[in-house]
Amino acid sequence: MTDQGEFAIVVGERKDGLRRVEIRVGNERLTGEDRFVYPPAFLHAMRSTANHLRGELNFLRHERELWGLGIEEAFERVSLGDLHEPLRILSWGPTTDDCLCFLLPVQGKLWLAWRRTDAEWPRAVPVLPYDLIRTIEAAISELETSPVG
Repeated sequence: MTDQGEFAIVVGERKDGLRRVEIRVGNERLTGEDRFVYPPAFLHAMRSTANHLRGELNFLRHERELWGLGIEEAFERVSLGDLHEPLRILSWGPTTDDCLCFLLPVQGKLWLAWRRTDAEWPRAVPVLPYDLIRTIEAAISELETSPVG
């Protein structure tokens, strides 16, 4: 299990060339019912996210566009507007299709905000991009170096 505070990626057992992966924030699982991933495709998605985070470390530059909004209002504005793609995170195919996640620069902090498809309101925790990168890179390493079986 790789864990940086609230955000964790748990890499588990193998089954028929797939690996079990769970993505968690605190006690909440962000992965849907399909927790088995095809490692090459999942690794590509995770690497893309890590590279995006490294290139966009100044997410607070988008704060002006969300000025004065709370988490819920910012989440709705981002999900429907121009900031959807630059602030979207953890869009990793079927494993995360049940959850919409954004990095929201609100109230002087960066928040990892998510809403499951069965939830009415988003939830959020404060995060640092460096912590997200470390967690993602540790999971990448675990998927790449653990023996195939």
